[in-house]
Amino acid sequence: MNHSRQRAMTLPELLTLVLLVAITAIYAVPSFSQWVEASKHRTLQETLWHHLQSARNRAVLQGQALEICPLSDNQQCGSDWNQGWILRMPASAEVLAVEQADTNDATLHWRGYQQRILFHRSGQTPSSNGRFYLCHDSNVVWQLVISRSGRIRQTSDAENQDEAYRCG
Repeated sequence: MNHSRQRAMTLPELLTLVLLVAITAIYAVPSFSQWVEASKHRTLQETLWHHLQSARNRAVLQGQALEICPLSDNQQCGSDWNQGWILRMPASAEVLAVEQADTNDATLHWRGYQQRILFHRSGQTPSSNGRFYLCHDSNVVWQLVISRSGRIRQTSDAENQDEAYRCG
């Protein structure tokens, strides 16, 4: 007679395993969703930085002014940066790039002399400094500061904390 031994889990062992998996999931899911949210915020910052830097570089290389302005519903310059932005040549209004912004539950703000950002062929901006900042849960998540020379820099976490009043 052939006696084969079967291996299986008992009901208490199975319930213990399910309980451990459930407890792990309870702690892992919020951390994962926060990571996804932070990743989306970082992607928005990198995309905006890339378009600003691209506009400045193209203005210098092409020897003509370029501007970035907030996107409106009809693909023209508008007033809400949360919709996205347009890169265009102001002399001809030729649109070079359009970017839809994905701000989720955050809010993108621009504070500067004008609503649009103009880069001269020298790479400089004609107005004073300005800054983009992203607000989420009454905190500044990130900032991009544009100097009059056209330089674009990212602020530190300490500076973002100091500027939290902007989102309050």
